[in-house]
Amino acid sequence: MNMYSRRHFLRLSLRVLLGLGLGALLPAPLVRAAATRPLPLRLPTGSQAPGISPKGPLRMLVFTDSQCGTSYEAWAATIRAAFAQFGAPDAFTVIGDLVDNGASDWHWQSWYEAMAGRTADALFLPVMGNHECYGENWQNALPEGYLARFPVPGNGRPEFQGYYYAYDCGPVHFLVLNTQWGELAELRPGLIAAQRAFLYADAAKQKSQGRRPWQIVLMHKDILAYDEVQPDGTSGGFSEAGRTFMKDFDALGIDLVLTGHMHAYRSRGHIKNFQRSADGPVYIMCGRAGNEYYAVPKDPFDLVAAPDDHVASYVTIRCDERALTLEAWTTAGTRLDRLTLTSNRQ
Repeated sequence: MNMYSRRHFLRLSLRVLLGLGLGALLPAPLVRAAATRPLPLRLPTGSQAPGISPKGPLRMLVFTDSQCGTSYEAWAATIRAAFAQFGAPDAFTVIGDLVDNGASDWHWQSWYEAMAGRTADALFLPVMGNHECYGENWQNALPEGYLARFPVPGNGRPEFQGYYYAYDCGPVHFLVLNTQWGELAELRPGLIAAQRAFLYADAAKQKSQGRRPWQIVLMHKDILAYDEVQPDGTSGGFSEAGRTFMKDFDALGIDLVLTGHMHAYRSRGHIKNFQRSADGPVYIMCGRAGNEYYAVPKDPFDLVAAPDDHVASYVTIRCDERALTLEAWTTAGTRLDRLTLTSNRQ
């Protein structure tokens, strides 16, 4: 029989109450006692990952939308399957909506504990999603829980510290962008303009210091709207996130854009100038890793679509300075997709 101290019991009880959104009913000192703190993950520091050659190889696992409701067992099952099939990666990411409610200590602790120590040696590249921008009352809020847990390299804008960043990992230059300007419009205005300026400043910096063979963007919301109503009232076609960034991605020579948000796997191949192309960025929306799923309609740009959006999946990347191979897998071990890109930046 497990014996718990009074302090341990109170801490567990507090996590449950906060997870149920009852923080407003608790004494303020008690809530402050559960103040967020960085999770014990290996986070990006400086400007590049130590121990991985700029020429590679790099092995990476990509997840998205690991958010869960009453239990994070689905996220635990996804990460177990990925590590069993792929082995321990050099790096991994969750492309937004890590948890269902970013203000909930219970959700964050449950998310972390579901990984069961598997990720201790892998670099984690966090990406903010819209669920990180919800308060305990499920209204839009500053993503304080996310920001406190994931200190990342600076971006030159103190008011947006932690919202977006760039980082070199082996042969890849990652651009981690933020698509939550809708949720944050009244709380942190100016997010789009700040990021577009950052993209071009970062490109100039790379030109002077040396450009990595691969340029990969990680951002939560996808470039296609599907049936989700956009802020301007439209649906279908290119999303607001797509219309905001895709011309910049063309101009900056981005190789691969990985997104999430719709909880379904879709591969579109190269798109340039908002048209199918023989070159330009490759756009892939990664499938969900948690227990929330939707029925996502097919779009004409979809070249590969998971046959069943109810099934959790993940993406693997293997790359060196010459080639990048991406595969998508279900947790049952079925391969959904495979593509290989070659680089001329060696």
